[in-house]
Parts: sequence; C-alpha cells; structure tokens
Amino acid sequence: MSTPTLAQERRPRPGLVGPTILIGLGLIFLLNNLGILGWEVWGALLRLWPLALIAVGLDLMFGRRSTLGSLLVVVLMLAVAGGALWYLNAWPGTAPGLTTEAISQPIGQADRANVSITMGVGSLSVGALTESSDLIAGTISHSSREQLVREFNVSGGVASYALRVDGKDDWSMSFDNRGGRGPVWDLRLNAGVPMQLNLATGAGQATIDLERLRLENLKISTGVGQTTITLPQSGRLSAKIDGGVGQTTIKIPAGMAARVTASAGIGQVRMPDSFSRQDRTYTSPGYDAAENRIELTVSGGIGSIVVQQLSGR
Repeated sequence: MSTPTLAQERRPRPGLVGPTILIGLGLIFLLNNLGILGWEVWGALLRLWPLALIAVGLDLMFGRRSTLGSLLVVVLMLAVAGGALWYLNAWPGTAPGLTTEAISQPIGQADRANVSITMGVGSLSVGALTESSDLIAGTISHSSREQLVREFNVSGGVASYALRVDGKDDWSMSFDNRGGRGPVWDLRLNAGVPMQLNLATGAGQATIDLERLRLENLKISTGVGQTTITLPQSGRLSAKIDGGVGQTTIKIPAGMAARVTASAGIGQVRMPDSFSRQDRTYTSPGYDAAENRIELTVSGGIGSIVVQQLSGR
C-alpha cells in the first residue's frame, strides 16, 4: 500500500459554500415552479449577491482548512442572508408608500406609433383599447421613491411614446407581501394603429395580451418572474423575446402561422409537437403560404420558455 506524499496530505479540502449556493438556488427555483414561493423573491436576492463573494472569500480563508470551518462559514452566511431577507420583508417602515398615477395619452393626428415601456418591479398587465382616441391609457402604482417619466412626440405621422420610472428600484416593495401590496402597472394600447412595441419587464408577474393589436414589430425583454405573452391574431410580424429568470409562456393564436428560432440558456425551450424542426428553427404547418404569420426569435435565460399554439374557438 502506497504512502500519501506530503503534497497530497496538504491538498485543500473542497469547500461547502459553492455546493450550498447551487443547492439553495435550485430549491428556490423548485418552490417557484410549484407556486409555493413567488418569483418576486429574486428581486430581494439580487440585492444580496455580494454575500456570495464574501462567503467564497471566507471559505478560501477558513473553510478549506477543515470541514468544521467550512460548515461554520455556511451557517454564518445562511444566518446573515436569512436576517437580510427578514429585514427586507418584515422590518417596520422599510417599504415606502405607493403612488398611483393615471396614464392617458391621445394619439392626435398620428397614424402609426412606436411605444416603449420599461418597468421596474411589480405586476404588469398589458391589453388592448377599443374605440379610443388614446394611444395608451391605464394606471400605474409605483414606489414613492421613483418618478414616472412619460415622453411623447409626433413626427411625420408617427407617434413616439416612452414610459419608464426613474429612481431607486425598491426591491423590498416587491418582496413585501404584508397586505398584498405592491406596484401594479395596468396598461391598454390602441388596437387600431399599426405599432412597433418594445417592452422590458422587471421583477414580478407580467400578463401581456397583444392578440387584438396591430403590431408590425415586437421586442420583449423579460426580467425576473413569470411572464405570459399572447401574440397578435393577425398580420405579419417580426418579434424577438429574450427570457430572463423564471418562466415565459408564449401563446400563438389560432390562424397565426409561426417560424420560431429558439436558443436555450440555462433551462429549456418547449415547442408545439406540430411544428417541424430544422436545427434551432421550428416552423408551423403552412407557414410559407400563410397570410397571417410571425417570424419569432426566442432566447432563453435561466428557467423555461414554453411556446403554445392555441386552438380555434
């Protein structure tokens, strides 16, 4: 039997911090998918990411010397992270109040539109306006620490509208579920005007129903949470959807053909069984001859992207 060399005897023990972080993130994803834990928790966790660097550093200094040292580092970091999450969620007075503002922008003489919406944290709902002279209407509640910015101009018959919040994103507001409070964006867009739409979601849940809109170009960047997108039911559309952290469900209405180029990140992309596949491109039956069709590019983030073809009503 061979005797261990001095170099082998002094080889550092593997630390426990890295595996613990991976296991913890996996458990959070599992609880998200089971509906036990809201996706908004990721907003609070993003504020705590420096703890991972501290934990790795302490593990290198002390944890690699003994299993007990590594275990103590893990326990210490879990205690600090738990205390920080408790503070964000339960410490009296940490969450600011909400300010609610009405959104209403007449389209004027424009016959086309470019709309950009950038959201921070909270719940987002987007739908269609019917028989309205407004380009966009609705209500937005947001942290009192943030300022709602609206920009509008008309040039060459094209209305350009941008909506966003400036200020410090208050992730604790998203994480605070006491009383069910939280920022809510409820917006409706003109259904009769050809439009280019750019949406960026933050942390939270988003329901984006574009079925009745006349879109020509669409770009959506999802943040952290669960997002459901229903695409337009008619027209010829070029669209790009970038997945973030969480689950994104994309619904294609009946009668709309689609060609989808998909790339998965850390997760999976699921397509309808009826779509044919060539490399990373999936095509619905009859796409080339379809009057109504969409060219869709999907990029996965961390989580899953599900594409569904809806049946006729």
